[in-house]
Amino acid sequence: MTYIDFKNGFIHRGDTRRIKKVMARALKGEPLTIAFLGGSITQGSLASTDKNTYVYKVYEWWHSTFPDATITCINAGVGGTGSDNAVARADEHVLRHHPDFVLAEFCVNDCPEDYYKETFEGLVRHILRSADRPALMLLNNAHYDDSHNAESVHLPIERHYDVPTVSLRHSVCPLIENGTLKYTEVSPDGLHPNDYGHTLVAELIAAALEEIYETVTAGDIRYKATDRLPEPLTPNGFEHSVRLNGRNCSPTLEGFVRDMNPPECLHSIRGNGFLATEPDSFFELETECESLLVQYIKSVKKPAPIAIATVDGDTEHGTVLDANFTEDWGDCLCTVPVLLHGDLRKRKIKITITEGGTDCVPFYLVSVIAAKRP
Repeated sequence: MTYIDFKNGFIHRGDTRRIKKVMARALKGEPLTIAFLGGSITQGSLASTDKNTYVYKVYEWWHSTFPDATITCINAGVGGTGSDNAVARADEHVLRHHPDFVLAEFCVNDCPEDYYKETFEGLVRHILRSADRPALMLLNNAHYDDSHNAESVHLPIERHYDVPTVSLRHSVCPLIENGTLKYTEVSPDGLHPNDYGHTLVAELIAAALEEIYETVTAGDIRYKATDRLPEPLTPNGFEHSVRLNGRNCSPTLEGFVRDMNPPECLHSIRGNGFLATEPDSFFELETECESLLVQYIKSVKKPAPIAIATVDGDTEHGTVLDANFTEDWGDCLCTVPVLLHGDLRKRKIKITITEGGTDCVPFYLVSVIAAKRP
């Protein structure tokens, strides 16, 4: 394998004071919680074992660099999810554990569109403003075969909030473009890293952390960072997002039934949802919001039902929710906006099965996400 030395892993060095403060505490032997929030790459897709994932290898960097500190690691990677999903699950999956350091990556699951610029900004603001004020680092993964990602909309947010950021598109991908590496050496499908690819991602992050660590051990104790954030770049309609599911809402159900089982783990896409198969079955819920998103599962098993989501009875502008997945790598958690930037008031969302039957696998409604500006 090609040896690569990431002497400077940053695409944007940013304000490192929160990370310095965490490292200073670790040097004193204080316990730390580090968390990773992302998609399938963070979850560990295509790594041969958990210990070969970039998450575990970055955890090992913290553990070996601060041997006197007890390091707790949380892997909150969920395959196929973007920042619109993450901003709504960040509290439940990450922030309730009071992390000291959070690394987030959604640059290959988001698209280079204004919608994802806004949901990504909501996620960044939500983490930075959360009660424990954790240190945040951002990872911009990329497609190894063509360098494609959502950096065009993520990077302005990363710079606006001065968040330390590392980028595969500006480190590993150029080596593939100039022939130093073949993308097949690091990824069998052009996106998800193999063991060597996970190692490169971890080394890139470790190089950035090492640069910060060297300033701390050299006596740089300028740890105080302002909690005041700049004004948003986008309408910022997703900073306050909540997932409404079988745990925390009481919808009207006709033909839908509750899944009484909780998710098996943080990576699970099923649990606490609602299921239906027969046509005309419906789920109806009223909640105060400005925007509404629907999370449902696209199934590789077919046939699967098709549903329509309407808001406030507006059937003319309903959103079709087709649970038949056209790819074959596994069931996918799909997040679909059905209302964007409306007036803040109580809204009634109704999800109705339009095509289904006993020969179909159940339509699985995971949650409704209700969002509003701060």
